[in-house]
Amino acid sequence: MAYDYLAAVAEIQRRYPPARIAAVSFDKVDWKAGGESKSPDGEIKHFRMPWNLIAWQLLGQKGIDILQRDKSEPDFDTPPADTLWAEILREVEATGQGALIMVDEFLMWAHDAASPTPRGKARTGGPSGMTA
Repeated sequence: MAYDYLAAVAEIQRRYPPARIAAVSFDKVDWKAGGESKSPDGEIKHFRMPWNLIAWQLLGQKGIDILQRDKSEPDFDTPPADTLWAEILREVEATGQGALIMVDEFLMWAHDAASPTPRGKARTGGPSGMTA
């Protein structure tokens, strides 16, 4: 039985103050190819790293700028420090809203990124240079 995320979000929105919502279901985000994400303004972009998916959903381009994880830079796949996440959350709060971040199946994504290939050879180039 699949969990009804839309019903859960609707219930949260009914009970609590308005919030910007970021939802990442990692069974829909390939560690190589990434996934699509929608900004608060409705613009859709494609991102590989989960932190970019979340930042884009919460703040759009401003979130990406805060995280400083440009795909053209060699360290774009390094997770951002908690100080940058604090800045993201302060920016969301400045809009008069809270932030609701929902994550599902993250271990699936991390496992795929860190696992060896089916032939047992370690692959490189995964997030943060993870290898088996």
